[in-house]
Amino acid sequence: MDADQFADYVERLGRADSRDVVWSVVCGYFDQAGFDGVFYADLAPGRAILRTNLTKCWTDHYAAEHYFDIDPFFRHSCSQLAVTSTGQDYFDEHPYLDRQERQFILTAGETGMTAGLALPVRLAGPGGVGGWNVVTSHGRETVDRLRGSGWRIFHLAALLAHERMRDMTATDKSAPLTEREMETLRWAASGLRTKEIALKMRISAATVEFHGRNARHKLGAKTREQAVAIALTRGLIAM
Repeated sequence: MDADQFADYVERLGRADSRDVVWSVVCGYFDQAGFDGVFYADLAPGRAILRTNLTKCWTDHYAAEHYFDIDPFFRHSCSQLAVTSTGQDYFDEHPYLDRQERQFILTAGETGMTAGLALPVRLAGPGGVGGWNVVTSHGRETVDRLRGSGWRIFHLAALLAHERMRDMTATDKSAPLTEREMETLRWAASGLRTKEIALKMRISAATVEFHGRNARHKLGAKTREQAVAIALTRGLIAM
């Protein structure tokens, strides 16, 4: 990526007027560099923003298997602000990974994405965690040829995108609930428990928990009952 491409990226980010536009600009920028997969997370008390262009099949599987709890991106990559390599092609650079973490990475590699870069923007801690994981189906060579100055430019690009996402969040007041999150809360409001909601929605209990957790983050609620109360009060759901 040359200076002109980066300058164009910065200009288009500045003109973006919504998170969707920011997301489109970011995905296009990284795709030009050979990274065809993008994952973004900004998790904090009262807010949960998660975006990816990876397949729905993978994201559903990720939620159902509770991979958030073992994902090395959150466990390790976001414990420092340095850019680090990700993916099974880089096992040799991360000997500390345990068996469970390695198996998760191998499973993720079945999407075709076997190498990437972790670009942290918020260190993991009580205040939350956040970052970008840009991955490629073109193998380690794509990532290695950009080592050094290329990695630093991508980190700057990620930090700028994060700030624009935050700007949009501040404008929107709060991240909107997805249809699945609202449906989960509607069933909870009717008195159903997790397994019963799963049957109604024809999804796994783990996926119900995932949607419920996201809804709580977005509404600033500590419990499911509090999330239901807030959603009802704001008119987001009805009994």
